[in-house]
Amino acid sequence: METHRIKIKIGEHEFEAEGPSDVVQSQFEAFKELIANTPRQPNVTTERQQNQEKTFNNTGSGEASSPFGKIMKVDGRVVSLTVKPQSEGVAALLVMLGHKIFRGNDTVTASELRDGLEHSGYRFSRVDRLMQPLCGEGTVIQIGTRKATRYRLTNPGIVQAEAAAKAALEQVA
Repeated sequence: METHRIKIKIGEHEFEAEGPSDVVQSQFEAFKELIANTPRQPNVTTERQQNQEKTFNNTGSGEASSPFGKIMKVDGRVVSLTVKPQSEGVAALLVMLGHKIFRGNDTVTASELRDGLEHSGYRFSRVDRLMQPLCGEGTVIQIGTRKATRYRLTNPGIVQAEAAAKAALEQVA
C-alpha cells in the first residue's frame, strides 16, 4: 500500500497528514472547509499599528498632531525637549508627558527617561534620585525596582505636566 504525506500551512493554520491517498485527500478537504468556515479574527497588532500610523505623521512621531510638538521631539524611543524648563523635575514631567502623548506609553522606563533628559541637555548621576521628590509629592508613581523601574504620571502629575508644557509653549510663541 502506497502512503502519501502532506504538510501545509495556510496563514496561522497548519495541516499535516500521512496515510493512504484517499484518506489524506479527504482529511485535507475537511481541513479546507474548516478554514473557510472559520471567522477571521483581526490581527490586534496590525490594527494597533494602523491606528498609530493614522495618528502620527510621516516621520513616525506624533509631533504634528499635538501643539506640544513645538517643545518636544521624538526620535525612536527617546522623547526630548526643545526648551529648557526651570528645573530637572519639571523636565522629567514633560518628558513623561511626551511619552504619554506621542508614544502612547504611560509607564516610562528609567532608561527612556534618562535618555530623554540627556538629549534635552540635563546631566545627573541617577534617575531614581531625580524622581524621588516627584514620587514623594504624588505626581509620579514608581513601579518596580532597580533595572526594572518604570515611572507613571498620576492625575495631579498630568495636570502639573500639562501646565508646565503650556508655560513652555508660551515661551516659544
